[in-house]
Amino acid sequence: MLKRSMLKMSGQSEVYSATKNTLFSKNSDPKWVYGRTPSLPVLALQDHDQQVVLYAAANVGVIYNHTSNSQHILQGHSQNLSSVCVSDDRRWIATADPSPMAIVWDSYSGYNVITLSPHSLSLPPLFHLFLFSLCPLSPSPVSSSSFSSLPPLSLSPVSSSSLSFLSLLSLPPTSLPPLSPLPHSLQGGAVDLRFPTSCYSICAADGALVQTAFHWREPQVLTATAGGSVVVWDLSKGMTTTKGLTNVTAIHLQQAPFTAMSVTDRILELYLKHLNSPFYRNFIVSSTGSSVLHVNSESAEAQSVLQEEPEPIHALCCHPSLPLLVTGSSGGMLKLRDMCSRRTVTQREFKQEEGLTCVTYDPSGKLLAVGFSSGSVDLLDSSSLRTNPEQEFHLSKDSINLLSFSDDSLYLAAADSGFAVSVLRRVSAGAPWEILGRHRSHYSPIQSLLFGLQLDSTLPRLLSLGLDRRLVEYDLELHSGLPVLSCQRVEQRAVPLGMTWYPPLSTEQFLLICSDQYKLRLINSTTHMCRRVVHGPVYGSPLQRVLSRSSHLSIPILYVCQVGLQVLPADGNPFKSQALVCHPSGVQTLSASFDGTHVVTSGGADFTARSWTLDAAAALGGSGMEPFYSMLDGGRDGTFYKEVEDLFYYLQLRHQGIDTEHRRHVSTTIPLNHVSTMMRAIGFFPTEQEIEDLQNEVKFSRYAETGQYVMELCLEDFIKLYVNHRPAFGLVKEELQENLNCVSKACCVPGEAMTEDEVLQSFSSLLDLNKDQDSPRSSSKTLVISVLVEASLLRSYLPLLCLPVSMVLPTATEITQCC
Repeated sequence: MLKRSMLKMSGQSEVYSATKNTLFSKNSDPKWVYGRTPSLPVLALQDHDQQVVLYAAANVGVIYNHTSNSQHILQGHSQNLSSVCVSDDRRWIATADPSPMAIVWDSYSGYNVITLSPHSLSLPPLFHLFLFSLCPLSPSPVSSSSFSSLPPLSLSPVSSSSLSFLSLLSLPPTSLPPLSPLPHSLQGGAVDLRFPTSCYSICAADGALVQTAFHWREPQVLTATAGGSVVVWDLSKGMTTTKGLTNVTAIHLQQAPFTAMSVTDRILELYLKHLNSPFYRNFIVSSTGSSVLHVNSESAEAQSVLQEEPEPIHALCCHPSLPLLVTGSSGGMLKLRDMCSRRTVTQREFKQEEGLTCVTYDPSGKLLAVGFSSGSVDLLDSSSLRTNPEQEFHLSKDSINLLSFSDDSLYLAAADSGFAVSVLRRVSAGAPWEILGRHRSHYSPIQSLLFGLQLDSTLPRLLSLGLDRRLVEYDLELHSGLPVLSCQRVEQRAVPLGMTWYPPLSTEQFLLICSDQYKLRLINSTTHMCRRVVHGPVYGSPLQRVLSRSSHLSIPILYVCQVGLQVLPADGNPFKSQALVCHPSGVQTLSASFDGTHVVTSGGADFTARSWTLDAAAALGGSGMEPFYSMLDGGRDGTFYKEVEDLFYYLQLRHQGIDTEHRRHVSTTIPLNHVSTMMRAIGFFPTEQEIEDLQNEVKFSRYAETGQYVMELCLEDFIKLYVNHRPAFGLVKEELQENLNCVSKACCVPGEAMTEDEVLQSFSSLLDLNKDQDSPRSSSKTLVISVLVEASLLRSYLPLLCLPVSMVLPTATEITQCC
């Protein structure tokens, strides 16, 4: 801390004062990345006192110290990395993604020093990126006039005393069509060199370009081609013209294409003068397989640096009582890892045709259940990963997607892609397992499979939730078979995506269900009554999965590409959650550590798994009602809030009677049965089921504590209710058009046809638009359409419109014009 304060007082940055040993002298980062992107190379950063390498893993760069077995994660991209490179002095690192965005990092301190976005620099997609330091780091302030003759790109360093100017070269794939507005075409083997005022194009005649690098001293560029040649460009001449570079030399070395090329000061001279000379430096060899080797040129010895299987990780699970993590790949490789030492404890490889799809521990941690794409389930010893032949079960012809143990470890449930649930059972802890039964209880994919305890009992209960909106409970008390005990529809319009047990924050037992409408729904696990609906976090996609941590006041949440944390109790406050991008290509699964401090996610197609630290976010949006007021149009000082306040007081007057002559009672609440009227008055039109959920949420809000119903609510409670129940994004035009199409199809039934005027009259009556009976038909039609655009009432009135009037309903063109 004292050193950092002194640096700040002297005006020196931590980048400027950093050395090779600075990065890993800091405290160890609790986050960890398993796996790497096999299509990108592994680059050496240090090979003397420590073995330090750089590689890409999904959307992050990883600086891995093989000597100390530690990592530093370079996190700043929102898409998977498409290229990584380092400067010749190994000080600067560049990473790029196809957005296009490039970031330059300091390998000594790990800090981001330059970020290049599409707005700051006009570049084609950065599929291949090369970095070249034009002058060494100067101990004193320098100016651009002291740089070498090669002009830099339009980059602005953070500090002229801490970073030399950099030059970047971007090479799109040769299969891409011409990119505009480039001055020169990028077809075939063309390359464009971009400078602040000019662009140079070079074409290789003997095949596509494989790899390009700068000479580390001279103003020259070398390119290896697929035809076995090396093209040398001399940039010292012709730099002031825009007619292109003419001083180009092509050296044909071999018939076979080049796959890689590395340039240093000595090797470059040998390439130009003595083409058959050997390498004189240590180097790193990486392949698309799992091997990454460090080769010592003097002793000709190879040392393994990384050993990761380049296969998608589709399954993982954390041990319930130890810092252990098991991961499974689609190729059949199962690995047991120590999360403290970051080492692989043991591993086992299954048959290639039996890809691992899911794994889970039993609550005791002694058994590990593994599901396969062939429909089989194996029960392994959690320490040795060995299988007893009597504990291998073939449950289905379909792939096993979900596995779950009961709390007493006597039941194991499996859900397959055939929409069926199978259950294994044993009498006691040491008894053999047997198949209890299988039931195809859903007609859509099963999203969640949970064991719990029956109310006031220790007997287990099993529930499943599918995309068909059905919550199914199974009877486990029979000696054979798996009958359905109950089946409940939990959503009317939304599609449920995940389910978990809500932490015991009250005397009631709740199920927490997330849906595609960005809502979190609390359901009483016994009566299946909806007790609360809250607005879920919005981070680009709906919640896909939630995890329960009984001893914590927060729960991990999973999106399509993000992982986050939701602080409890969930009440719709948007500032009680946080999320960040973890796997841009999509998250496959997640699991929480035994102590609840970490969560591990797998990316599937990006070949990686990542460990994250869970810390509850601070309430940045204020306390009390401030976050909810901010979610209203205009906030508390806006026009909409004033209208809500006026309507709220008007309902109080209406409840006591508008024309009454009796003395009025001043109150701050409205009756519960007027909530639906208030909702419709401000533009939200809930269905009858949603109205029942609204009333039950208020009515039973304090019943568990007081034993009494709540029959009134104040303005603040109403605003919370409105914010949580209204659609997350309001009425969407596409949704309205879909509703109109549904009405049109429903109206196409035999019967007496209605005229257009009769249809408009019906809609006017439903929408209370009969104030002006003498208005022209065209203006009435426009008025009806405009109201339909503002409020989606068609689902509520769909049963009423059952006559063949599709020819007179508003068309999509008319809706679009009114929108």
